[in-house]
Amino acid sequence: MLIFFAAKWDISSNYVEKVTFENIRVKSSLKRHGATALYADFTSRNPEGLVAMKRLNRSSTPLVPIYHPGARDSPTIFAGLPSIEDLVTALNSDCLTNGAHRRE
Repeated sequence: MLIFFAAKWDISSNYVEKVTFENIRVKSSLKRHGATALYADFTSRNPEGLVAMKRLNRSSTPLVPIYHPGARDSPTIFAGLPSIEDLVTALNSDCLTNGAHRRE
């Protein structure tokens, strides 16, 4: 499962949404692995979103944690502008189930 924390007013979030998540390699990787992609709208800085981001020790968008099966407590976290290559690699990787990995 992948969660994309974003805000409409955030230029970086808009970039990630339009360029990274619309990329055919990212879409294909999500589909191939049956990964669920959720969009967490943080435009109004809702309390639920803030709590979820704080659990990941983050407070700003864009933020993309990827939860791998068997490692739900230690997601791979991408903060800022994740590259297409980094997301595809994380989605394709089986070795990430043994602990948290952070990408800034």
